[in-house]
This record gives sequence, C-alpha cells and structure tokens, in this order.
Amino acid sequence: MLNEPVERGRKRHSIHMDARERATVTGVQELDSFNEDEITLITGQGTLTISGEGLHIDKLNLDDGQLIISGFIYGCEYEDDVHEAGPGFFGRLMGR
Repeated sequence: MLNEPVERGRKRHSIHMDARERATVTGVQELDSFNEDEITLITGQGTLTISGEGLHIDKLNLDDGQLIISGFIYGCEYEDDVHEAGPGFFGRLMGR
C-alpha cells in the first residue's frame, strides 16, 4: 500500500518521469550496469531496472543518491529483494 511505512534499514527513494523521455531517481545507492537499452541500479527499496531505447546517463551522483537519465523509457521494474550480492559496476571497475 502507498501509505505503509518503509521497513527499518531501507532508505526512501523516488522516481520522477517527464513524458517518458527523462527520469530522475533519488535514493540510488549503486549503479549495477547500464547500456542504451537497460539501466540497473540498487536502491534502498531493492534492485531497479529501467528499460528503454537510447538511454543515456546525464548525471550520476552517488554521494547525493541521484541519477538522471534521458532517452525513451519503456518501463521500470523492481526486484523485491534488496541487493546484497557483490559489488556493482563501479565496484567491479575499481577492483573491489
């Protein structure tokens, strides 16, 4: 339900979409993977996959937990479990 409290230990986040061409996501903890068709990120509410066409990351600030993307967005899908398996894209890139 929309008004249920967030489970303890999970941070809030939001998605604001403008005409399916631009999205701002807050509460981003980690970027897991990305390409022009799919962006997968980790939030306090679980793994979020944004699918589309011509997707581009305009801004990523993990200190503030903000991601801004542009392109044509087909949809957003959550995995219910909170991601705890290994490092994401940048962690792998940095050898963590």
